[in-house]
Amino acid sequence: MDNLLEENQNCWICVFYHRVWRLWRIDDERIGYEICHNFEEERRDPKDLLEEYFQLDVDLEQLYKEWASKCSYFRNLIEQKGEVFKGIRILKQMPLEALFAFIFSANNNISRISKMVEQFCFLYGTKIDLHFGTFYDFPTFLQLSNNLSSMEQTLRNCGFGYRAKNIFKTVEKLLNEESIKNAGGAECWLKSLGKLKYLEASKELQKLPGVGPKLANIPQNLIFK
Repeated sequence: MDNLLEENQNCWICVFYHRVWRLWRIDDERIGYEICHNFEEERRDPKDLLEEYFQLDVDLEQLYKEWASKCSYFRNLIEQKGEVFKGIRILKQMPLEALFAFIFSANNNISRISKMVEQFCFLYGTKIDLHFGTFYDFPTFLQLSNNLSSMEQTLRNCGFGYRAKNIFKTVEKLLNEESIKNAGGAECWLKSLGKLKYLEASKELQKLPGVGPKLANIPQNLIFK
């Protein structure tokens, strides 16, 4: 990774882990980065955050070999279209963001899910105006709980449909459930699920409104693996 962005070089500007990032490719092996704004104080090295977000510690080639040895369909894909799989990464989102993004995904398409995430950040997240654009952070649980009384109606008015009730009920449960309070609050509780066995964590997630067995498995894969 490097921090020198050449003039007129293409870059990717995005928000994750409570900061606005500018990322660009230096060569086939390296990317450059710049933190343009911090929504929250973070003492960890930005390089460590990037490696965590892109899960660069995961050995993709080894995984592909393992999957190919167990699945003839995947083996044929690798043999015929191996280049397509190069560089694919599952992003490791923050637990709260992953949870709500997948509640939005119920009976939905990628375009609408993306718009809902953006709208959710617009409604409840922190805003920053920079010289190259306006950005919103994904809301903290405190920001969500502070808007709980009007949340369901607001989300319905913004096109979230029946999901509005599930989102409202989930925030309400995360706020008021005694076991979640004892774990240190919603965000600490979600992180603590990573210490449980897979089925135990899935069972806990399914206690949240709108989270069934299938949905409970997806955030686990993004948060804990």
